[in-house]
Amino acid sequence: VLDFSLSRPYEEDAILYAELHEDYLRALRARIAYVNRLEGAAMKLKADGSLPKVRMDKERFQDALLDLLERLSSCEADETQIIATRDQGWACIRIEIPRADFYSCLDEGTMRFFERSFALCGGIIQRCCADGVQAIQIEFPPCDSLMTP
Repeated sequence: VLDFSLSRPYEEDAILYAELHEDYLRALRARIAYVNRLEGAAMKLKADGSLPKVRMDKERFQDALLDLLERLSSCEADETQIIATRDQGWACIRIEIPRADFYSCLDEGTMRFFERSFALCGGIIQRCCADGVQAIQIEFPPCDSLMTP
């Protein structure tokens, strides 16, 4: 997901080497319209190698997680930590931002939106406090068997 957030929906060379005026305008519009709110954000990923397999809608999860990270980037934190680990058998993604008023970035209506978004992809999102650090935690139940088509 983090790698996807760094990808760009345009090519720099398309602007420079466009042969037709319409191609140039299309490439220029795509470049001007693109804004990556995560660019320049300091993020640190810690991943536990023993995560269980989970059943999820990958595209919805990616969209919801990117939306959440973009909104949290407006908190102007020094560094966002994303910790992927196992918590009581569940796959858990905990997002920590070292800031006292971290939850002010996500009001109740926004949290309800994310509750529905992550539920649609198979997860549960909640606010939590671990070791005195405020965090957002997204959990997925383990999947013992995966069906293959």
